[in-house]
Formats: sequence, C-alpha cells, structure tokens
Amino acid sequence: MRHVLWWHEEPNLQGLVTRAMEVDVAGKRYRRLEQRSSAEYHGCWGAHRVEPLYRLVGVHNGPTIKPVERSSYAPGSSRA
Repeated sequence: MRHVLWWHEEPNLQGLVTRAMEVDVAGKRYRRLEQRSSAEYHGCWGAHRVEPLYRLVGVHNGPTIKPVERSSYAPGSSRA
C-alpha cells in the first residue's frame, strides 16, 4: 500500500518542477545547471528525487537554489 501512495504523491511533486532555462528569484537571475543535479524531498510515503538545481548567473561557484522550494506544497519546504 505504501508503494501505491508514494506513486500518488510523485506526480504532485513533479508538477511543481520548472523546466525553464532561467528563473528570477527576489530580483536575481538563476540559470539551470548543465550537469545533472537533483535534490531529495521526503513526502509522507518516502523520498522523491527532484531535478534540476539553478545557480546564480555571473557568479563562479555561486549559490544554488531549488525552485521547487518556492512552492508551499513541496514536502520539507521551509515555506510550508
């Protein structure tokens, strides 16, 4: 049963993921990382892997963000 509930939770989380090449957060531009990147979120029924991460434009090894966390529906989000 747990596996079935995990599969029910997965599309809801993946639906929050953006595929845009660039995003604007608090007036700063972030670009999608070229290399494979992901973050793990823990829902009610287990862990989910979410891609991609974004890096601040123009800053070598600058900070990265996970746009999915901008949503209050993301499991483990500090904004929930």
